[in-house]
Amino acid sequence: MGLSEKLYSVKNHVPPGGLGMFDAAFNAGTGEMKFTVKVCPRLKFYSKMDFTTELKNQYLNAFIQQVPQYWNNRFQIKLVKKEFEALVVKPVFEVQESSISDAHFDLVILPNANDDVSICVRTGEDPQLAQLRNTKYYKSDFDQYAGKLSAQFTQVTLILEDKSRSVLNFLKEPLSLAVDSKPGNAKFSLNTMEALRTFANTVQTCFKGWKKSASVTVTGPGPNGKSIAEDVGRILKTFGLTAKFKYEGKGPEGMFKLSVDRKQLLNLEMEVMSATHRVSDIAQYAAVHEYGHMLGLPDEYICYSQATLDIMAKKSTGLVSKTGEEKSVMQTQVDKNVTMGQSKSQTEFIRLCRLYGVPVPPFGNKNPSLMSSGHQFQVCHGVTIADTLQKMTAKDTEAKDWRIDLVRR
Repeated sequence: MGLSEKLYSVKNHVPPGGLGMFDAAFNAGTGEMKFTVKVCPRLKFYSKMDFTTELKNQYLNAFIQQVPQYWNNRFQIKLVKKEFEALVVKPVFEVQESSISDAHFDLVILPNANDDVSICVRTGEDPQLAQLRNTKYYKSDFDQYAGKLSAQFTQVTLILEDKSRSVLNFLKEPLSLAVDSKPGNAKFSLNTMEALRTFANTVQTCFKGWKKSASVTVTGPGPNGKSIAEDVGRILKTFGLTAKFKYEGKGPEGMFKLSVDRKQLLNLEMEVMSATHRVSDIAQYAAVHEYGHMLGLPDEYICYSQATLDIMAKKSTGLVSKTGEEKSVMQTQVDKNVTMGQSKSQTEFIRLCRLYGVPVPPFGNKNPSLMSSGHQFQVCHGVTIADTLQKMTAKDTEAKDWRIDLVRR
């Protein structure tokens, strides 16, 4: 038994959360699914100075060449519905140049990282601009394309940008997570386990090829916390972290803490920053990261909004434990400056992760993930792809009928 149609297509599709836009075409006969984002290289400084044709083409080619190179052959979406023929969908991705009227995205390049310009990827009118419309701060010469979806980044980030320093600085601060030490309860929530997996991957990536393994101290809660600290160490080892572990107790009740030796991190930072001859394992092409937004994926380095935390804390999600300590830890990660658009993109992203049964990554975390500070793909980066496919085939399938697999290459 197969799908009721062979060819499917959608134009100007906006994923849940309103963060991206693209065209998609799916051939059920071959399994190929093509995602096309049309961009207009209306690349100008905000001083109205035009780029040269050569520089304009340089930015455009960064998208056209780097997006397929990094995004293709990353995901397989499998139809697992009973009585249906086994179908493996292979998404491919492209960027096309377009006029501003037909484009999904208006590319805006800022002269440098210090420009005071809001970076947003949106549908409809820029909500921040709308709030100013009837105030003295509104200017009549605001960008006439403010209602067009935009991708904004600085000139320096066109090339592969080394983000090791920001990730190492994140590791310099101890990571506090919650644990339920009551007998009979699960010690670690899904949210905590994913934070541990991300921590293990981040440390392992940063110390890859270095002369020494990382020195990691795990501090468990209360006078008997050392045993819980040892449990945490075993989990980190299972997640692939090779380190020299030290276990301690007497930490705050309901909490445990992870610390990487600060002197090691400072020495590693000096070595990484001086190694101009090699590409860091914590590096990122702006075009490749920005394409994730164009597919509807939020920034993972941005902290939680209050709405995001409220949804994650709901019992029905199963993400967060019932302990007050975990909710308290997460509350410290809430950023009141998260915009309404960013909040919506977070909450819808989490909903899709739960709908398609994939882990929710930690937000407010500088790590090697593509949508954080690196170029590593995660299974969760395929949720808007799978959701588009499900909506195309809604006559025959539900979300539970599709499984997202990450292709390692």
